[in-house]
Amino acid sequence: MRVLPGAQPGNISMQVRVQEMNAPVPINPSGQAIPMGGFVLGHTEGVDTVYNGAGVFRVVEDFSRGVFAFTSTGEGSFVNTAPITGTPIAISVATTAVHLLGDVWRDAAITSCVLHTPGGATAVADLTPLCNLVLDEHHTGGAAHANVSLTVDGHVVALPLRIWTPQVPLSMSPGAAVLKPVSLYRGGPAMYSSTGSECTERIMSTTLHVATRFSLTTDAGIVMTEAVDVSSLVWDRLVSSNTSIVSVDAAARRLRGHSRGQVTISLPSTVLGNVTVAVDMRTPVHVASTDVLVFAAMTFHDHWLRTDATTHIHQVQAAVHVVHNVIQREGIEGRQYLAASMAVQDPVDESLHFEDITFDSGFLFESSSPAVAAITEGSAVTAMGSGTSGVRIVWTNPVECDALQTARSSSPAEIVVALPAALSVSIL
Repeated sequence: MRVLPGAQPGNISMQVRVQEMNAPVPINPSGQAIPMGGFVLGHTEGVDTVYNGAGVFRVVEDFSRGVFAFTSTGEGSFVNTAPITGTPIAISVATTAVHLLGDVWRDAAITSCVLHTPGGATAVADLTPLCNLVLDEHHTGGAAHANVSLTVDGHVVALPLRIWTPQVPLSMSPGAAVLKPVSLYRGGPAMYSSTGSECTERIMSTTLHVATRFSLTTDAGIVMTEAVDVSSLVWDRLVSSNTSIVSVDAAARRLRGHSRGQVTISLPSTVLGNVTVAVDMRTPVHVASTDVLVFAAMTFHDHWLRTDATTHIHQVQAAVHVVHNVIQREGIEGRQYLAASMAVQDPVDESLHFEDITFDSGFLFESSSPAVAAITEGSAVTAMGSGTSGVRIVWTNPVECDALQTARSSSPAEIVVALPAALSVSIL
């Protein structure tokens, strides 16, 4: 039984019409016979008491006594990255109404909504017709105590919000503003790679650090800011004005030099800023060191630093677990991985720059004892037998570019393998 929305509060009488009795021996309500195709009114209580009067129901008004509003994620603070990424952020608003008799109604209907931004902040967000929030690249203001005023079931409730927005232009700083060719030694031959009969000098690459300050305005009109590294948000959007000189490797997060010249590295929106990177082939840098580490796992931690105008508060610190223990299992369970690095030095100012190493461009791992530890899949070590082996990284110039095939290698990283003795042997 359901009370219809239009029912008025008060008493409602109800009688039951019995049109047929589905029983082996029909029982006549109130002692009356049921006419064929007809009905009688009444009801029974117990075995012998019979009533044919109407029952009474009392209808009372069950109205909402209070309303709660919240975002669908449960968050109250939002960082608007849309001006940087170009992707709008949608924030759904949900409501819950609590009724007089204890019912809780989720997603109660919102009849109106208004966004308030105290402190004079402007262009914080937009409200959709369904009263959801949208943060896009046109919203350049932030607010410490913005709120959405919602009207639900005659109640007015405020949803408090804190919205941070980025300051533009962004700060863009390359690890090296001038990229140079790399030689294997100071004053030595260049590092060459070849494609068919064509030899190409290896040119150093560099990172690009992008940062900004996110800001919001307090009720008193004071602007608060926090410095944040946003490099990870922009690599997929970076564009080089001439990819034959410097290209953007978004997957490796490197700027790679290819030929002499100068380019502008920028983002699609001109207001976000740009930076100039050049390639100078006159004075090469040289390999200062190469190193190899063997590791079983790598973890990353958010590292919080002090906050000031010159320090970026969000830094990522890589903690590399170097394997000094022995490998005690066979096959894939005994596999460890290798990490290699190469530092190059600029003879002009003696500055050091770290190069990434890719194994499809001339770098190879070598094991001094493949019967103990074999190199598999380019950068994995697989235990093959008990013993000790050294693993090093080697670069060798192709003979078509360097008749001497000049090479540069690192010191070996030691690996100890102690496989358990076999408990049984099966011959099939």
